[in-house]
Amino acid sequence: DVVWSVSFNPISPHILASVSRDLTTAIWDTRMAGRVACLSDVPVNMNCIKFSPDGTKLVSGGSTFTLLLRETSNLGHVMRHTSGHKGRITSLSFTGCSRYMASAGSGGF
Repeated sequence: DVVWSVSFNPISPHILASVSRDLTTAIWDTRMAGRVACLSDVPVNMNCIKFSPDGTKLVSGGSTFTLLLRETSNLGHVMRHTSGHKGRITSLSFTGCSRYMASAGSGGF
């Protein structure tokens, strides 16, 4: 399937996350050369994904103006589900302290 975006965990660089056209968010371990988790509870097509600099959060952004924020210690639980964008989300970034994040897309910030 089509993979839209990947992000390496900066604290555990052998771990990466991906979002795909099939509505899955997957967690991969490069040491094992395989997928270790598949989060299929994603309600929309996600376009981008990003780990926080401290590795404790994972955010994904979607084509239906949706952001999903998860703690990496409990990936099965969505901490925050936000739908404030006016367009497709295409970019995500955290501050260096991992406390704040920004998202951008076709509808602006």
